[in-house]
Amino acid sequence: MIILNMVIAFLDALRVQKRMPSLFLTLTANDSWCELKSILYGKKKSAAIFNPFEDCEFFYRTLNLVMKEIKSDNGVLGKVENY
Repeated sequence: MIILNMVIAFLDALRVQKRMPSLFLTLTANDSWCELKSILYGKKKSAAIFNPFEDCEFFYRTLNLVMKEIKSDNGVLGKVENY
């Protein structure tokens, strides 16, 4: 089901763009990142699987930082036509 949703989202993006993307980025989370470990430090169960709220919040903040960089005209990717 998740794969189907990803395919549908990709096809929707192609419909808006009307051509194949020149760059396709994915972002994944890793529970061994130092920043996430420092957030979970001191919890009774410090694994990310036992703290879904903190894990999701950290991923959301990271995603927002990446999107801010992508959307900015002076970012690493330069001027982006569509995202």
